[in-house]
Amino acid sequence: MEEFKNKNHNEKLVYTVSELMALGDINQKYLLKPLLPLVGCAVLVGQPDTGKSQFARQLCIHVALGLESFLDFELQPKVNKAIYVATEDDRDSVKFLLSKQLQGIDKDYNDNLKFIFADTLDPKEIWETLEEEIAKEAISLVIVDSYGDIFNGQDTNNNMAMRNTAKSYDKLAKKYGCLILFVHHINKKGYGLSPSQNHIQGGSGLTQKVRVAMQLSDGEDEIRYLTVVKGNYCPKKYKSNSIELTFSEDNFLFNSTKKLISTSEIGKANKSSKRDQKHYNKIKIIEDIMSADTYRHTELVRKYCEKTNESESTAIRLINKLTEENVLLKNDDGTYSKTKNSK
Repeated sequence: MEEFKNKNHNEKLVYTVSELMALGDINQKYLLKPLLPLVGCAVLVGQPDTGKSQFARQLCIHVALGLESFLDFELQPKVNKAIYVATEDDRDSVKFLLSKQLQGIDKDYNDNLKFIFADTLDPKEIWETLEEEIAKEAISLVIVDSYGDIFNGQDTNNNMAMRNTAKSYDKLAKKYGCLILFVHHINKKGYGLSPSQNHIQGGSGLTQKVRVAMQLSDGEDEIRYLTVVKGNYCPKKYKSNSIELTFSEDNFLFNSTKKLISTSEIGKANKSSKRDQKHYNKIKIIEDIMSADTYRHTELVRKYCEKTNESESTAIRLINKLTEENVLLKNDDGTYSKTKNSK
């Protein structure tokens, strides 16, 4: 297994107790207090259509704009700069979603947030491109969306391979003093169940290496739940309880309801049958539209909206979800077609 290595690694590795104590401040430092550390790696997981990418992008925007809080938690970045590594969404999709979120926040944008569009890069090229960028200037937050596309191995169930990939990014985070947050998935066995780090796709190798693992879960209608399923130095109340959020399909923004819900209660109610039928109906509409043809993203969005009278944002979210579920295939030329798995 090849492991990407930092060049010119001159960091002191061995300390006496006196040297450690002489380093000064002994308090834990956070990017998002008390959930996300200032330096290291973390992961945000969830099943499709929970809004993981929108959540991560919104966090980036808040950091870049210098806002004081995110979902009522205090932001404490060293600098107001962030990088978003997009391995799935293309420029047009990100531009649309970003513009909606900025309009919802009602703030003028700046260039403190950079996007790396890495859909054509292999894992080694992504790592090298990211290091090249964060070496140019101080960065507080890096989002990698998604972890599966940076995985440097053949089998995601191989704990050592999963750990080694996370380790290579952890070295970057510590070398440049930033937080790297991976966007990742849960396995299908965890769908609809109470949040747990056991549901994170790829075994324990990833969760062993990251300092914080958070899961975003569905609730009724616009409700979502944010749960810390692993958190070093995170208060117990955010592990045994989940943070209730709302998610708007109009501006793709999350907001806190200021409620904590017992994590054990999430996933207990059987609320999937109506949602599953509704989702199945949407799949049939997309398949009827496409027939045997291929469509570009904008054309597929337009045709879906014409057929259903639903918004562009709903169409984009559906297309992204169906691509993630392997119902739709995104081709190398940017077009979409039905996969053999679609029925």
